[in-house]
Order: sequence, then C-alpha cells, then structure tokens
Amino acid sequence: GWTDDDCLPVAEYANRGGRTSRLGTSGGFMSQSFKRPDSQLHVDLWEAQNHLCAFCGKTMLSNRFEAPHATVWARNRATIDHIQPKSKGGTDRRDNLQLVHARCNKIKGNRF
Repeated sequence: GWTDDDCLPVAEYANRGGRTSRLGTSGGFMSQSFKRPDSQLHVDLWEAQNHLCAFCGKTMLSNRFEAPHATVWARNRATIDHIQPKSKGGTDRRDNLQLVHARCNKIKGNRF
C-alpha cells in the first residue's frame, strides 16, 4: 500500500522519467498524503483552530479514512493558507498562516 513516503515531489518524479505535463512544476506532490502533516506548525494550527476551516468553519478531516472517497479527502483535507499571499508580500510567519480546506484554499486563490 501507499505511505506518506511514497509521495514524490514533482521535480523528483520528473527526474525518474515520470510524465508531469498534467502536474505542473510548482513543487507539489504527486499524491495527497493519507493523513494531515505532523509538523509542529501544522499541529499548532490544527489545535488552535479546533480542527475547523478558517474560511467556512466546517470540520477538516484528519486522515483519508475519515472520508468516504478519495475525492472527498482531496477536497476537504487541511491545507496551509497564507492570509496575505506570498505573491502579495506575505510571509511564512506563523501569524500569516491558517488551515483551510483544500477546496476553500483553491477558491480563495491569491486574494486576501
């Protein structure tokens, strides 16, 4: 089965001969992890927000197996959002970050 270690960065996938034309080269990963990241920053945000999306206020899933289907997980997994987008001068500092559903983050885009 797949583990978090099986997810390759796009650049590494391309270096191994993988087809990336549909993936782009944004430095993303080939597949979503089955669980939320366990970095200290992510854990701190997760706990501070009480597992709720900063945009819609609904509960975020903590792992793939809480979702009935992989597509539901892909849309509802927690992602880190820059409150002030990096493209508009935002930083990676903790006070500029929040957790939101992947679909909410996509809708927001680079607005703030």
